[in-house]
Amino acid sequence: MEHETGIHVGRRTLIAGTGAVAGAWALTSCADDAEPAAAPEQPAQPGQMFTLTTVSQVPVGGVVSVPGPDGKPVLVSQPEPGTVKAFDSTCTHKGCTVNAGESKLQCPCHGAEFDPASGAPVAGPAKAPLATVNVHIDEQGNVHAV
Repeated sequence: MEHETGIHVGRRTLIAGTGAVAGAWALTSCADDAEPAAAPEQPAQPGQMFTLTTVSQVPVGGVVSVPGPDGKPVLVSQPEPGTVKAFDSTCTHKGCTVNAGESKLQCPCHGAEFDPASGAPVAGPAKAPLATVNVHIDEQGNVHAV
């Protein structure tokens, strides 16, 4: 294809470029409107504690999703006042990211539900519990992954 500037663009180049633009547009139009969780400023080093949240930011009987040491979501629950549990957000059924509801952990892909106090599956196709993230609460109420 000849343009007035003398630049020649081949049909394959034009089609490939148009396809790339259309693909990028399709990906962005399918994006979720929710704000992604912020990645941690510095990844934790092996054997080092990483602050996930504070006890006061986790409602009693509830659960929150926070960025973990590797930037992937960690689900933190407080089943009883002062007791905090944390789980990897990867569903044990097909690997989708489990969401934190007000009082439950639910996989949006196939409907698996997990107990926020134990990570055990309570409904849906998942048979194995969520992986536990070891946590420590310091004197100031900070919840650290260890």
